[in-house]
Amino acid sequence: MKAVSGRVVIQRHREYAFYRPSAVVIARVLLDVPVLAAQAVLFTIILYWMANLAPDAGKFFINLLFVYTSTFCITALYRMFAALSPTIDDAVRFSGIALNLLIIYVGYVIPKQTLLNAVIWFGWIFWINPVSYAYEAVLTNEFYGRTMECAPSQLVPAGPGLDPRYQTCALAGSQPGSTTVTGNEYYSAAFTYSRSNLWRNFGVVVAFTVLYIIVTAVASELFAFTMEGGGALIFKKTKKAKKQVQEESKNNNVDEEKVAASEPVSSRSSDTVQANESGESKDEIANDIAQSKSVFTWENVEYEVPYQGGTRKLLNNVNGYVKPGQLIALVGASGAGKSTLLNTLSQRQTMGTVSGEMLVDGRPLGIEFQRGTGTFLCTLNKLVLTF
Repeated sequence: MKAVSGRVVIQRHREYAFYRPSAVVIARVLLDVPVLAAQAVLFTIILYWMANLAPDAGKFFINLLFVYTSTFCITALYRMFAALSPTIDDAVRFSGIALNLLIIYVGYVIPKQTLLNAVIWFGWIFWINPVSYAYEAVLTNEFYGRTMECAPSQLVPAGPGLDPRYQTCALAGSQPGSTTVTGNEYYSAAFTYSRSNLWRNFGVVVAFTVLYIIVTAVASELFAFTMEGGGALIFKKTKKAKKQVQEESKNNNVDEEKVAASEPVSSRSSDTVQANESGESKDEIANDIAQSKSVFTWENVEYEVPYQGGTRKLLNNVNGYVKPGQLIALVGASGAGKSTLLNTLSQRQTMGTVSGEMLVDGRPLGIEFQRGTGTFLCTLNKLVLTF
């Protein structure tokens, strides 16, 4: 679930060149080492003694080792499907089918020989099933060196007054005239397993785990399954829009000229001189100076949207200001309203009702305000407004 739900943040970090998605895959693997170890120890201690398995320290730790590696392997398998699936529904569907196939073709529900001889089309699944290798290792570890006494119901022939010398156990691997079966003979005859494959099976499980991790890392780099980040807004420069901007600029220039006249010549920006030399108009120069010295303030900003026949208030009496040359960051948890506030301040809300005062140098916002502002998403749920 986390591998799919975190794609948006990982993709955004990738776009901003913070780190690659494969680094997240490796980080999750490293985090699994202690977490899965604690889970495997707790599970094995409870199950091992409740099932009354062999009270032998060596067998216990071998059992624990394979429970741990198998858990690690299946976890890596799930994340591989998550990296290859476009949605969480697809990932759950593929993972569920895969787990059922791994259990069915482990060699227990369908015996190994029957599986390999009779099931022609799917017998090969046994060989690419990491659980089957772990199952062989755990089963041979448990029965190795054990001698099992045959129950009366398992003796043949059965009946009163029979000579035990002529009775034989019906379990697989039994010898004629013997009422006991060794564990080695039992798993060799019933499952064609061998204790000598113990560490080979461990290596196979580890190899499958590494393979799943590599595929997950490569898939995370190749497939994003998320929408690209927000692109830049492009405004069409129509004649009507240019005319409105020029009219507002003329009104603003009156105040700017008064301020400029009261200032010493030496305090004027050198950009003005350079602009005059480059042939820019007086209106453009005044507009540039005004933009570089403007202060944006907002007071009692509220935003309501329709919701289930009524309205829901997303912003409630929000106040703030931005000085020129400063970078203001809004930090908060997901759903706190950071994007809503920035979209409202930048005049980009397309629905609902916006109220309150938003001023630039104490004057209402003009048509050029939306053109000169922008929002972009940064990391760690931080939103930054550039003005």
